[in-house]
Parts: sequence; structure tokens; C-alpha cells
Amino acid sequence: AYSDSVKAVLEACQTEELVEKSSFTFSVEYPLYEIAMRFLSSFHTDSIKEDFASQVLISGCIWASETSSLEEGIRNLSKGKSQVQFS
Repeated sequence: AYSDSVKAVLEACQTEELVEKSSFTFSVEYPLYEIAMRFLSSFHTDSIKEDFASQVLISGCIWASETSSLEEGIRNLSKGKSQVQFS
């Protein structure tokens, strides 16, 4: 009975590959929002949050191996106006 319970719990658990991740935050102007979100979809990201104020603040987690590509892409996309902060 105990092993059946453990199996049921393990089947319900969400699992993912063990990789180093970094949290990121950046903001973009409204016209760049959809483009930035499509760009983000090309990376291994999760926990994406958006805050709509005078600009759109986007935050989430990304594989650490992809941080430099994200940083460069957002900088190019925004013509240098947006910078990605990592933690």
C-alpha cells in the first residue's frame, strides 16, 4: 500500500532536467512587447511574469548557458534602450 502511494505521488510530481538557471528582469516599450515575448520563446525559460506599467516589465528564469544570448538579443531588439539584469 505504501509503495502504491509513493508511486502515485511521483507520477503527479513535475520533473525537469537539472540545469543551472538564472533569474532575469528587463523592461521594454509596449511596441516591442510581442516581439520580446516571441524572442523569449526561443529560449529555455519558465516562471515568466509580466507587469504592465509605463513600460512592460518582464521577468522569469532562463538556463544559465543562455544568458548572454538573451542579453544581446534584448539589447539589439530595443536598440540599446533595454538591459537585462540577472540574479
